[in-house]
Amino acid sequence: MRLKTPTGACLCPLALLVLLACTLGPRTLLAAERLPGSPWQTLALELIGARSELGNTPDRGQYGTGEVIDGIRDGVFNSSAEVDTSAATGLRLDRYFKNRLMVGLMAHWHFPVDWDITARTPGIQTITNTFTNVERAVVLARLGYRWPLDRRWNLMVAAALGVAQHRLETVYTERAVPGIREETRLADRRRDANAAWALELGVERSLGSQLTLGLLYRYLDSGDLSVRASPGSSAKLNSTLRDHLFALSLGWRRR
Repeated sequence: MRLKTPTGACLCPLALLVLLACTLGPRTLLAAERLPGSPWQTLALELIGARSELGNTPDRGQYGTGEVIDGIRDGVFNSSAEVDTSAATGLRLDRYFKNRLMVGLMAHWHFPVDWDITARTPGIQTITNTFTNVERAVVLARLGYRWPLDRRWNLMVAAALGVAQHRLETVYTERAVPGIREETRLADRRRDANAAWALELGVERSLGSQLTLGLLYRYLDSGDLSVRASPGSSAKLNSTLRDHLFALSLGWRRR
């Protein structure tokens, strides 16, 4: 399994991480660990709702030969499922310095997202479907900052870089044509890994001295997906995978 790192996919969060570090100041970043009694940690559980977007599918990849047969171009997509909703669960471990600067790790697991493509394929006298379940595990390193709004409420912003591992379960179907052919179904499973990045904005409320409750929005880029147009074929269907995540978090804080 090879990690794919699309050109430019990580430039946006990397630039934000550099900008955030420059804004906070190198003195703050380098001296934070030496501040007496200031560091504290939060372990948080996240419950996440996700709106997943499979972008550019009709323009990336091909089924058949592309030739025009009886007025129909072979392999052109009839339809593609480009938006799906799902859910995820996650854990965050954050370490705060001077009550403002945050570094941390985050991991979350996504329930399957559906990627369904239909094309007319007159070259084989039928309609072809490729249906893929995409299940993911994501691990990200985070850098963030928070601003107190009052005694209990805080505004938080963060950027993150890491890895997303996809488990792809694909069913390829050539529909039956009466008197000519029966329906053909083939299945394939594989794993893939991509560089991933995220941007976050949220609020957090203190519930006493140790508990916190948070609401946040996270934009997650999980890289590119690729499946073969049919088993044994050299042609591939490609898509980008982007998520808009809305998370409710419950945290336990320890100094």
